[in-house]
Amino acid sequence: MDAATRHQRILDLLAGAGYESVPSLATALQVSEMTIRRDLDHLEASGLIRRTHGGAVGGGANEFSLDFGLRRRQQQEAKTRIADAAARHLREDQVVFVDSGSTTLALSDRLAAIPRLTVVTPSLPLAQLLVAKRMANVHLLGGEVRYDLMGCVGPITEQALAAFHLDVAILGASGVHLERGLCRSTVEEIPLKRQAARQADRVLVLATRDKIGRSGAMYFLPASEIDLVITDTADGVEELVPAASAGRPPPR
Repeated sequence: MDAATRHQRILDLLAGAGYESVPSLATALQVSEMTIRRDLDHLEASGLIRRTHGGAVGGGANEFSLDFGLRRRQQQEAKTRIADAAARHLREDQVVFVDSGSTTLALSDRLAAIPRLTVVTPSLPLAQLLVAKRMANVHLLGGEVRYDLMGCVGPITEQALAAFHLDVAILGASGVHLERGLCRSTVEEIPLKRQAARQADRVLVLATRDKIGRSGAMYFLPASEIDLVITDTADGVEELVPAASAGRPPPR
């Protein structure tokens, strides 16, 4: 297989899965991992993909701004595993903030199964799914609706959130750096995310593995304010505790 054919095949695989590891690409294309690394370097230099630790994601610099519907369809199996792991950290009678985003949306079935759980969210599709499952305690935070987020942002949303004491805040991010914190490409979301973290006893971050280690221009939450990062691995999930959060006081 010549280089041009390999490059197109890599792009096709990344378009379908969102993320591929170097070993998985080497197996799929029946070449060495060294060859795959050279191919990924070439594709990244061309702006067609973005390298991550151990693999690559499709879309290059445009990946941050993918339409919500497309993001929701990507990496569904990984998001399901992350949601299963996150649900194990929730308890009945808690009040939980659930962020907008395609990864947090995967939590809907698990949230509805927890007795007397109260969910506070700016996410329109999450609120709709929970109501459809006959979940009683769902609070949709109003405000300006962003079509790319399928959620609400702005001062009205933040004012509505201020009424709640949160046991847990479940956040998403464009990138998760275990030393620097969380970064986000959508500026309008940042104040609400910060506020949810401040109001919560515990902060969980859900992120697919392509976002781990990703740096960004805008960090909105330092690692010291994150209790746990839940991400996927090749065959399961991994729970990461940022070193800076080790000194956080226990929940009130």
